[in-house]
Amino acid sequence: MLLVCLHFALPDDFLFRSTRFVFLLLALCWAGVIIALPRMSRGQVLAVAAALLVTPLLFLGYFRVNAERIASVIAKDRPVASPDFKVYHSGKRLIYYQEQCGDADIAPPFFLHILPVDPEDLPSRRQEYGFASHDFSFEERRPPLAGDCVAVDRLPDYPIASIRTGQYWHGQGELWVGEFRVIE
Repeated sequence: MLLVCLHFALPDDFLFRSTRFVFLLLALCWAGVIIALPRMSRGQVLAVAAALLVTPLLFLGYFRVNAERIASVIAKDRPVASPDFKVYHSGKRLIYYQEQCGDADIAPPFFLHILPVDPEDLPSRRQEYGFASHDFSFEERRPPLAGDCVAVDRLPDYPIASIRTGQYWHGQGELWVGEFRVIE
């Protein structure tokens, strides 16, 4: 039940963008328990230890559910763009997938240009360009347990007219580009 609440309470990308933070927080909690151990009753120690043991399992369960949802989209949906990486649009997420990839495939930065239906939805600093720019590295968007060749990026909440995405090398230009219209 807690896993279901966690699933609906957090944005799709919260956990895989915050994995290191979550486990750092758990490590700090364990450190606090160890420091406070001499002042705690046996019941308090058991309750805290149980909570700290169950919490990582809940996060791993969430990671597994998220990975299964991603795998389902890849298996059932048709990619909206499929140059080097297949790109899937699922709700407010873009999923980048390649069946097999190596370091050379994921090393070049990715770009994501989002054209809103209404340019007023853009932050003021982006309105002169007419699109939002979400450049990212593959590593920072790779969700846990989803596979080595999967990256997910969250789209903004405003209505989107079209998306242009791909990979590029600084100074050498674009390696591949995928463009598609969004029907919302």
